[in-house]
Amino acid sequence: MANKKRSKHLEDFIRYIKDEWKGTFRRSPDLTIFALKDEQVCAAIEKRFREEAGITAVRQLDYDFYTGLHNLVFEFSPRSTDLARGRNAFLAILDSNGKLIALIDPFDPEQPNKFVPPLPKESEQPFVLARPSATAEVSFSEQDMYPLQVRSQTFFERMAGPGTPVEAYTKSPYTTRTPSDYWTDYNNDDCKVPDLA
Repeated sequence: MANKKRSKHLEDFIRYIKDEWKGTFRRSPDLTIFALKDEQVCAAIEKRFREEAGITAVRQLDYDFYTGLHNLVFEFSPRSTDLARGRNAFLAILDSNGKLIALIDPFDPEQPNKFVPPLPKESEQPFVLARPSATAEVSFSEQDMYPLQVRSQTFFERMAGPGTPVEAYTKSPYTTRTPSDYWTDYNNDDCKVPDLA
C-alpha cells in the first residue's frame, strides 16, 4: 500500500475505523480494520468514492462454521447506474487471521445467488401469534379467582407438612457483610419479618 496514494476520503474512513476500534461500542464489525489492510478492498472502496458513492454500512454476515471464513459486506449509497441493477456493495471473504481470501464485486446482500429466491425481509409469525386472540380483553373477577386461591393454599399446606403454618409473606434470604459488621436484610422495610403473634 505504500506505493499507492490513498484518497482523502479513504484516509478519513480508515482513521474513523481506527478511532472506533479504541472505543467499547463499535458500529462496524471488528474485522473491518483487518480488511482495510488489503489493497483489493481499498481499491474497491476507492472506486466507489471516485463515483461519489458514500459508505452506508459495513456489516458481517453469519460466521460459516464449516469453512471457518468471515464474510464482510461493504454497502454504499446507490449510484445512478445502480438503481436498475440493485445494491451497490461488495463482499470481502476473510480467513481466521483476517487476511483476504476473495473479493466478490459487485455483491447483492439481498439476493447473493441470482438463481435462488431471496430471503423474506420479515419472517412470518408462528400460527398462534398470527391469529387474533381475545385474551387481552378478558378479565377475571374475585369470585372467579377464589377457587384457584383455595387450591393453591391447600397445595402449599400439603407441601409444608401437617401442623406447619404456611407463611403468606416473602422474606429476603440475603445478608449484608462489611469488614466490621454483619446483619440480615430482614431489617429492611420491604423484607421485615412480620409479627405472627
